[in-house]
Amino acid sequence: MAMTTFWAQSVTACDDVGIEEDGSPLKPKPSASTIDGVSLTTGSRVLLTNQATKALNGIWTFNGAGNSMSRPADFDTTNGPAPNMTVIVNQGTKHAHEAWRLLTTGTITVDTTSLDFGRHEVVYDVEQFGARGDAKTITDAYVMASSTTLTSSTAGFTKADQGKALTVNIPSNAASGTVTTSQGDVTITGDLTSFTTQLAVGQFVTIDNGGTLTSYAIVDIDSDTSLKVTPAPPSNGSDLTLYRSARLDTTISTVTNGTTITMAASAAVTKDSVTARFGTDATAKIQAAIDACGAAGGGIVRIPKGVFKVTARLMISKPGVVIEGSDKETELLVDTTTPGSSFIPVLFQTVINSDPPALKNVGIRNLRIRFAAAGPSSGSGVQFNHCIDFLCDNVTVLGDGAGMYGSTTNGIACAYRSRDGVISRCVVDGVSKPAFYLAGAEHVRVVDCTAKNGKTSHGFSLAPPGFLAGAAFDCEFIDCHAHDCQGSGFLVSSLAPFSGSVKATDPPASPTKFTVTLPNRPYPQPQFVINALAFFNDTTTRWELLPISSVTYLSEYDWEVELATPLSAAPSAGRTIKAFFQPYRGVKILGGVARNNGGAGVTVGTNLAGVVGRDLTIAHLTCRGNAGPGLIANSVEDLFVKGGLYVENQAGITLQDIGTGQGSENQTGRIVLDGVTCYDNTYHGLLLDSVNNVTVRGGRFSRTTTSIQPYAIEIHARTVITINKGCTNIKLLDPDFLEYSTLVADTLDPPDGAILHRNSANQHAVQTGHYRIQFAGAPTSLRAPPGSEYVDTTNGVSYINSSDHLAANWSHVYSTADANLTANRVTSPSYLELFSTPGNNVFIGDTSTLFMSVSSTHVYAAAPYWSWTENISGPILLHQTRTSDAATSDMTIVSQAPHPSATTNTNPGNLVLAVPSPAPGGTDGEIRLKVSTLNVIRVGNAKLGFFGGAPASKPTVTGSRDGNAALQSLLTALTSLGLVVDSSTA
Repeated sequence: MAMTTFWAQSVTACDDVGIEEDGSPLKPKPSASTIDGVSLTTGSRVLLTNQATKALNGIWTFNGAGNSMSRPADFDTTNGPAPNMTVIVNQGTKHAHEAWRLLTTGTITVDTTSLDFGRHEVVYDVEQFGARGDAKTITDAYVMASSTTLTSSTAGFTKADQGKALTVNIPSNAASGTVTTSQGDVTITGDLTSFTTQLAVGQFVTIDNGGTLTSYAIVDIDSDTSLKVTPAPPSNGSDLTLYRSARLDTTISTVTNGTTITMAASAAVTKDSVTARFGTDATAKIQAAIDACGAAGGGIVRIPKGVFKVTARLMISKPGVVIEGSDKETELLVDTTTPGSSFIPVLFQTVINSDPPALKNVGIRNLRIRFAAAGPSSGSGVQFNHCIDFLCDNVTVLGDGAGMYGSTTNGIACAYRSRDGVISRCVVDGVSKPAFYLAGAEHVRVVDCTAKNGKTSHGFSLAPPGFLAGAAFDCEFIDCHAHDCQGSGFLVSSLAPFSGSVKATDPPASPTKFTVTLPNRPYPQPQFVINALAFFNDTTTRWELLPISSVTYLSEYDWEVELATPLSAAPSAGRTIKAFFQPYRGVKILGGVARNNGGAGVTVGTNLAGVVGRDLTIAHLTCRGNAGPGLIANSVEDLFVKGGLYVENQAGITLQDIGTGQGSENQTGRIVLDGVTCYDNTYHGLLLDSVNNVTVRGGRFSRTTTSIQPYAIEIHARTVITINKGCTNIKLLDPDFLEYSTLVADTLDPPDGAILHRNSANQHAVQTGHYRIQFAGAPTSLRAPPGSEYVDTTNGVSYINSSDHLAANWSHVYSTADANLTANRVTSPSYLELFSTPGNNVFIGDTSTLFMSVSSTHVYAAAPYWSWTENISGPILLHQTRTSDAATSDMTIVSQAPHPSATTNTNPGNLVLAVPSPAPGGTDGEIRLKVSTLNVIRVGNAKLGFFGGAPASKPTVTGSRDGNAALQSLLTALTSLGLVVDSSTA
């Protein structure tokens, strides 16, 4: 197990050569005041790592040249060091910015235990570059109109705060109002034009609701007396006071005492409970440490405990640089100097179009990033662009959980095909876009992370999910938790965001070469995405990736594309083409929880009809209490769902083809649900909506009360393009329908039961596939693919669906345990099927006399079981089991008898044993009557044999009888039996 790193107070210099030792007890005694090029003063802290007496290694205080050193308070016999202690060296020709770690383990006694130190890493402490973590936010500030005084009972001002930047959010220009709906509509008493500065969409207002001040972004102004804001303020007709939010950016002129300061500018209104932020801007100092670290070839940029105000982007553009805080005691407070401006606080990025990615071995860990107001538009708190081998560990990103003033900000993101990274133990709370966003990422693992409270404004169409894999390749979410997000907990989607077209050229396009125009350059380096182009295939109704051999830059918007494999025809000028075409592949969601989200627990789909993702695995995930389904998936193939709990959602699991009017169909299939549990959802447990090739193995589709989840499995056909397209090749194998008393929900109004075919129409039923179901009662109303199996759990009677998918085609499979078996008769409503799988025999027995009686004309071996006589090792037997040596019974096979009271059709039926004709080139078979091992009678094609003799044609007797009466009698008898033809003469 990894040991915890303990950071000691830094030292001024480090000596790794060894200095003189003297005295009793023995102590270091330097003869000069310079160590590693650093001129020391009395009280300077020094690290010794290579003393002749190893017990004298460690941290010492310099007391002047020629004087013995002394141990500082944090390295003496009372406060001795702990194993793995790490200390940073601030100065020195050789050792500046190095970190040294104590390697000695076990119990340490200062000046007695030998101490070994090792160079840990190169560390650049931002405080050595002048950064100060002194930023502070207060929410109880009080200001007065035309006054420069600000008071706060919680601020704790000190003289050191004098001169610091101060931002005060002061509401001004009050008007009364009333909330009329929960959608953010605010009706004002008076006129909005009365505000000193005219309000506009995008500006901010502050609403005082009973003393609680909350900032809102204006998204629409309906009239001079009505506006709409985000997030929605309290509803139910609450009376409000509306202020225009005025931001006062100033400085602290003087500090009167711990609760009172003088500002360099005066406030416009008198107001209490306003928010103020003050502190030293640390941006330039932290960036200087980052740049120095990068220039030296990499290392750690250490940000110690404290709140560091950041007003511009921190850019890491060199490999090997890691930003490290002191756990959550380090905070970057993101505060813009201009209202409405925004930036990515921590951005890892260099050249974007290189392959492999250029920015390697970078990371950030052990700190918190807090947005004081709005965040970057479509940016993130931490963002990795085109990075490789990166780490983001134990980082928290905090928004306001209320739309972030209309901004669209992710929490932690990796984009531009960043790959081979790990994001672990991170928390994102309250941002306005996805908390964790893998945009075109490859081989990235997100482990043990939490996304919560994401919320957007009215102006952003996508409610933010917790975790988003957009066009990701072989990425994993492991034991991650998403709760209380406005969107889905997890979203997996394909991307095709940029459209272009084939350009008319001279010479014209060919099947292998043409020119593409991208009217809106997708990235500063469009060559990064031009290699991912796709055309729409009208036959498959899908976008398909082009086999690109090379691309050549022609002009700002034009690229010449050459294909490795020619198209069937040259693309026409103006044909639409998609750039940055990236269907996701190989995404895994393993373990974790999606709970109480405003969308689904997991949404799987695409942002463009005809783009299909593949190879998605979801295993052992819990989806509970989500406003949408626990899992909803379309436009996906090769989806495997293993285990997992889908409970108390709008629905359990929904699998559906692409929607009506989208121009594509057959986009969802090859899906396996193995052992999932769907219960107590509002609607269905599982919906199969026009999907293909779905296998449900086991699983529990149940409920704990009859008032919820009215049907366990719903099967639906929809009009996708031109037809009512049903589900195909559906396998329902041993699902558990606990707490359902009705098998087919269609039979009740309103529908309630284990299986529902929407609209009770035959075209909604599954016509291909296989069902294997156990339920109480006969399957009289169940539509199922032919060959499906069913067991009535009340009596053990088995059924087979013998032909098409209609409910009327179920037939019994009988054994002597069946309830319909009487002492001497098996009855069947239609006909009796004897069936077997290859390699098995069919047995009927265990009665004294067994009669098989059917109401139709035959005992039937039903399709698709014609192969039951193929590849079996033994005979097909009608077999009566002996219960003891004394048990002897006859087996009689009798043809159909007339009804005892029949007045018509009084003749019995014939008993016909038939051997079919051989195939061309084959030979005729035989009917053989055998006792013990001997063939007594053999019947061939118009031939007969007795006593084991080969079947022969009927003999003809010729010659003269010469008046022999006995011979005449014999010939007459043989002729009457049909054994000979009597052609003899008298």
